Amino acid sequence: MNGLQKFYIGLWVGFGLVIAGLAVSGNLTMLALTVLGFTAFGLVFTGMMCVLPTTVNHPIMGTGTPELTRPVTRVKAGPQRPPQRADRARSGVVGA
Repeated sequence: MNGLQKFYIGLWVGFGLVIAGLAVSGNLTMLALTVLGFTAFGLVFTGMMCVLPTTVNHPIMGTGTPELTRPVTRVKAGPQRPPQRADRARSGVVGA
């Protein structure tokens, strides 16, 4: 578990403690629940951002397959010709 994931778990623990504190003190009103709902929605996306760097930087399990390790080859294109009047007419270009 990396540092971002530990931080994210800490955010949820802190969020739960805030809810428990509001409930014990009697201040858990509908307005407070609405604000906490928006906060929980934001925490879900924070979790996605915490997981994303680990997902992107680590290699795929079972690497070594030829599809993933072979070098990319360049493909040479054929000679380019200028567009002809008929080509422009077929493409729908107005004023050709």
